[in-house]
Amino acid sequence: MEEDDLAPQLFKELQAHFFQKVPLKEIFSEKTDWLETLTTSDQEKLLKMTVSSDACLNYPVAKEYQRKFLKGWIQKLEETGAEISDEVYESYGELVSSSQVIGEELSYKTFIMSNDQILVLGESTVMLSHGTTGLQIWPAAYWLAEWMLQHTDILRNKSVLELGCGVGFTGLVACMTGRIDQYVFTDWHHRVLQSLHQNLKLNLQHPSSTEAALCEQCSEKFEKSEGHGTFCEKIRAKRPTMHWGESSQGLWKEGNSNTIDRDSTPLKQDLDENELKCYDRNVLAESEANASLASPGGIPQSISSTNSCAKGYVPQHHSNTDNACQNDISCVGHECCEDSTIEGVTGARNGPVDDGNDRGSTDVHLAQLDWEQESNGGDEEHMYHPDIILAADVVFEPKLIRPLTRTLRRFLGKSKTSVAFVASSVRNPETYDKFLKEIDAAGIRSEELAGPTSHLFYYDRSCPMRLLKLACS
Repeated sequence: MEEDDLAPQLFKELQAHFFQKVPLKEIFSEKTDWLETLTTSDQEKLLKMTVSSDACLNYPVAKEYQRKFLKGWIQKLEETGAEISDEVYESYGELVSSSQVIGEELSYKTFIMSNDQILVLGESTVMLSHGTTGLQIWPAAYWLAEWMLQHTDILRNKSVLELGCGVGFTGLVACMTGRIDQYVFTDWHHRVLQSLHQNLKLNLQHPSSTEAALCEQCSEKFEKSEGHGTFCEKIRAKRPTMHWGESSQGLWKEGNSNTIDRDSTPLKQDLDENELKCYDRNVLAESEANASLASPGGIPQSISSTNSCAKGYVPQHHSNTDNACQNDISCVGHECCEDSTIEGVTGARNGPVDDGNDRGSTDVHLAQLDWEQESNGGDEEHMYHPDIILAADVVFEPKLIRPLTRTLRRFLGKSKTSVAFVASSVRNPETYDKFLKEIDAAGIRSEELAGPTSHLFYYDRSCPMRLLKLACS
């Protein structure tokens, strides 16, 4: 292959496909005839970007997928009589003889979000594992993530609760925008929560990788297996923040994104016993925080200004506007993203980019939430009023539709301004219709929204998708 051709772009595109485990029939299609023209040197370079890369060593793609990937590539080369590198044959031979291919349960997918952000997700190699289907990324999770990245203002400065989050893909994509105030991941199955915890640690404990930070208290509880069944005491509703020079009435002025609608905030006399305990504890914590802000200089030393988060997902954030990516998530092979490479996957390398947007850090929490229990999140759940509720591929089991509806009603009913966005793969129309009837009977109004217009991730799109916006009537 000549030096002045499309090799860099094609290599990076194939690399992105490999790390997202794109079906091999799509990889080795007529569009990849260029593979037949690779020199042995090119083959070794491509091998080091995929199967033999540090990233694949540290966070391996499923061994069976790697084996089939090399087999398909070798067959394509052999069909044309091309010379094949010994390194390619040796790598294939090692995978064929590897005992890890048999019984392998965990593998990774790596997503090149932009030239300075990388998302790594561990997931099960089989759909049903340990009695649950929640250990894989489901299609509607990708679909909802694509939609969110086209509507980032909806989540800006909001407290977000995700139901049935699985291994955490949708929420991590959202958190990596750096625009959310608080994000609470919830699921029920203990193995799903363990996998979620590992993925959150993997992606949120690198200081330079994202503006989101995993709550240490939540993480410690799950490390000790004490976090099941409770909401962290740091999870609470956003409360109005007094601005310098404002009276208390100024907190409620319309249009202030950092304030709460007075009508949607419960009065103290309306709280039950559990909520009252949380209320008093939160008021005490807030008064202590306000006292520290009253110190000389106005800002305590423990609070420092936050840099703008790493480059966002919209094309105009690229410095090279003439070559801005149309597919900004993968950023594969474009001039403006020459540094977008997986390498060993160590998080952001170039640091935050100041694009003029005001983006604070996102507080990330995780909790066990059983829809079939009326309220199992402890005292803290009573005081938690999410602005936004997200859910993807949660409408699939008829017997769980009523518990899911009750859970949605419980959280939506806490505030007049709370809304939910539920993305579904409609595999069984009867099950989906039952969900629509159930939410209507529960006094939840629904509005169908148009889905994402751009294909930013690789996943099965054969099943019809629907997106609902929900709110209490």
